[in-house]
Amino acid sequence: MKLSFPKMASRTVWLAALWLLPLASAEAAKPAADADAVLDRWVEASGGAKRLKAIQQSDYHLRLAFGPSVVLDATGTALASGPHRLVMQTPAGEVTSADDGRIAWVHHASLGGRVLEPDRAERDRRTTGPAEALRVKRDYPQRLRLPDEQLDGKTVRVVELTDACGWKERWYFNGSTGLRVRREQLDEEKGGTVDYADFRKVNGIVEPFRAQMRMRNGSGSSLEVLAATHATKVTAERWVPPEGLEADSRRIDEAVRKFQTAMGSKEAFAKIKTRVTRARVEVPASGISAAMSISIREPDRILIEQDVPGMGRMLQGFDGKTGWAWGEMQGYRELHGAELVQLAATAKLAPRIGGDEAPLRRIVNESTDADGHAVLAVDFSTVAGSTGICHFDLETGLLVKVETLLQTGPGSTFKAVMELSDYREVDGVKVAFVQAVSNPAMRVVTRLLEVEHNRELADELFLPRKNGEIPVPADTAKPADKGAASEPVPRA
Repeated sequence: MKLSFPKMASRTVWLAALWLLPLASAEAAKPAADADAVLDRWVEASGGAKRLKAIQQSDYHLRLAFGPSVVLDATGTALASGPHRLVMQTPAGEVTSADDGRIAWVHHASLGGRVLEPDRAERDRRTTGPAEALRVKRDYPQRLRLPDEQLDGKTVRVVELTDACGWKERWYFNGSTGLRVRREQLDEEKGGTVDYADFRKVNGIVEPFRAQMRMRNGSGSSLEVLAATHATKVTAERWVPPEGLEADSRRIDEAVRKFQTAMGSKEAFAKIKTRVTRARVEVPASGISAAMSISIREPDRILIEQDVPGMGRMLQGFDGKTGWAWGEMQGYRELHGAELVQLAATAKLAPRIGGDEAPLRRIVNESTDADGHAVLAVDFSTVAGSTGICHFDLETGLLVKVETLLQTGPGSTFKAVMELSDYREVDGVKVAFVQAVSNPAMRVVTRLLEVEHNRELADELFLPRKNGEIPVPADTAKPADKGAASEPVPRA
């Protein structure tokens, strides 16, 4: 599915805001003395336990940035008991991310929303307000002091924390001030790093006014506190989830989980590092038929090769840094913006639907297909709008149709419907061997002929090809023997 906006999950936004706040600790069974000494010093550097305990409500005015062009204004409220709320002003209107102490959710009036997973909500709840500083030892029973490190030329104390469920983090504290300057989540899939800077004192509490967040998936964001206040009494009105959100969220979660199960286990996808697909692309109305091959290497390499009658050879690729396209008629160009996002998304082997990339969702309708199966249509959105409507077969769990926008060139998009069928199992995972894309102007059918996994795919295969041929890296190119011609690099 095409993402029409930078990856911007509510979780990313609110965690960046929450992680901005100071932390400390409570009592634990067998405290790790060396680690606790670092945490205790942090409590004092942040204002002291007495001041931290007195704060019951914290209010923030924030500026959130996602890349160079997306900047959002937001206001947030955090209560010492755990509930919190963040209201973002987005191109599509207000998006609210909140937790009432029972459940956590994100919601937009017309784009829908979702209820967050309980374990994730609990982790977010820990990081709410200055009182978090007084809960660290309770929330993380295992605490380990690691050797000091150097960060930006300064000595930092390092503490590794593990909660009762095995969630692990590593925190870095400035050796001179005692303040935390970095937080690192060690989870391979959901992990990320937050760096803190510009520490200021507000109502006796010292906290950072800037934070930079980097996720392991490559996305990032930054946060700036424009104003902050801390109060000893709760004055905020109670917030509650929108009516019907919990029920709809459960139905959508069930459909997505069934889809993920039907496509193959996490272990099966983990064994697949590359995929090479040979296919035939047909345009029934014009009689055009073209050969196509797609080579994918995790985590983000892709090469698409087509040989179209009347247009010649055409290539598209991404080498992890540069997206590019080349054709015998069009020549070479680099891909940017939505066109590059669409190509990079195609390079993912494991299916990803309805996650943090598109946190807002709503049920469009439920229908019955020709086989009598119930089909649930769900619209997934970012704060910029819909990324696509997915139709799930509730009996098989498979995705049977997607309504979305497709990028066909720089600045060129069209609405399209993609129908998926003839699912077959290849090395323990499902693959749709027939994919038909249609709009009012035409219909294009792609039929897979062969799917091969774990073939060795070299880095050079994905490099930009300004003349249609695989470039020879400068550091590996060998000068030809005198009097002999160098051999051309064969086509992939």
